[in-house]
Amino acid sequence: MSRRYDCDGEIVGVVVDGKRAPVVRRDQMTDGFARSKTEEAVEYAIPRDRLLDATVIRHSVGGSPDRRLCIAEGGYTDALQRFLRGASVGDVAKQLVIDEDDARKRIGVGLARLRCRYDDDC
Repeated sequence: MSRRYDCDGEIVGVVVDGKRAPVVRRDQMTDGFARSKTEEAVEYAIPRDRLLDATVIRHSVGGSPDRRLCIAEGGYTDALQRFLRGASVGDVAKQLVIDEDDARKRIGVGLARLRCRYDDDC
């Protein structure tokens, strides 16, 4: 599975602007890649778990950071979204080319992460 993320319709990969962006920070869960322009710096916080969503943080001169969640293609949130749109577990499995047990697990983890975020109890 590729490391691609859907950021509000914009598909982002670990490779940024045709070349690998430099790693600017690293912690136990994520690698932070950066790209900069004259008036803006963009950080991509890419989780090491390929099924977790990424975060894009835009830093502009004089402004507060703008954060966007980017959905991991084939990941937990992607599987949950497909299921919530009406696909059965079997359909999700076929769409993601995985077995039904894995699809059920991804949907369950996506739901648990949503519940955790909703309850602000993580």
